[in-house]
Parts: sequence; structure tokens; C-alpha cells
Amino acid sequence: MSATAADSPRDTPLEAVPESQRKLVVALAGDRPALAWADRRACEQILSNLLDNAIQYTEPGGNIALRIASDDRDLRIEIRDTGIGISERNLARIFERCYRVDQARSRAQGGTGLGLAIVKHQVQSLGGTIQVESQLGRGSTFAFTLPRHAS
Repeated sequence: MSATAADSPRDTPLEAVPESQRKLVVALAGDRPALAWADRRACEQILSNLLDNAIQYTEPGGNIALRIASDDRDLRIEIRDTGIGISERNLARIFERCYRVDQARSRAQGGTGLGLAIVKHQVQSLGGTIQVESQLGRGSTFAFTLPRHAS
């Protein structure tokens, strides 16, 4: 997987990558430190689950962008991919335990259907929020916020 750092994923030209690879663009937005008051292991699990899903559901040659930004109150992390996307019908349920959008594909690739439920629980336990936007055939964006300071 290739990695490129830039001011913004929108400002980064995505040069051609071999069909067998996915391109990862990492961007730190703004001039504030990207710090949050949060449990390190929980953050690792959140990022690991979201990035694993982005890789798993983005075909070779696709793109994945990780964008980190902060304001006075929150740290916001977005994982955007050019993967298979999620239908609107399934979006409302993807954070439910054991829910899988595509049962056949999920069985073939393994997994329990718990990843996004764990992500949502971890984000909320840290005082944050999570949201998803997706378009079937175009990709998905998962974004979560964490408070920058202890409450």
C-alpha cells in the first residue's frame, strides 16, 4: 500500500498506482495539534477496524484517505474509500452487532459482523460520535469525533 501525506486529500494528486495496490493518503488538516483525551488502545481498535474494512471493501487500484482535523473542542478523523459502498437500505443497520451487508461476501472473507458495533461502542465510551456516508458503487466515508479535553 502506498502512503502520501498532504494538507488535504482533495489537494493531493492521486498518481496512477498498480492494479494490485490500494493507495492510502494521510492528511493532517489545519495547524492545531491532532490530540484527543482518549484511551490509546480503544483508538487503535477503532482505527484498525475502520481501516481494515476500507482495505477489505476497496478493490485493488482503489483509494483510501485518512484525514485528521481538530478544532477547540474535538478531534475529527475520517476514513474515506472508493470501495463497493453501502446501500441506503443497509446504512441504518451497519452498527448493529452481527449485521453484515453482504452475507455471502462476509462469510468468504471471515469476520463476525462485530467490528462496526465495537467501533461505535468504543467511540461513544470515549465521549465521541460516529457517522457514515456511503453510495453504492462509489465508496464510503466513516467519520468520528473525540473530545480534545477531559470532561
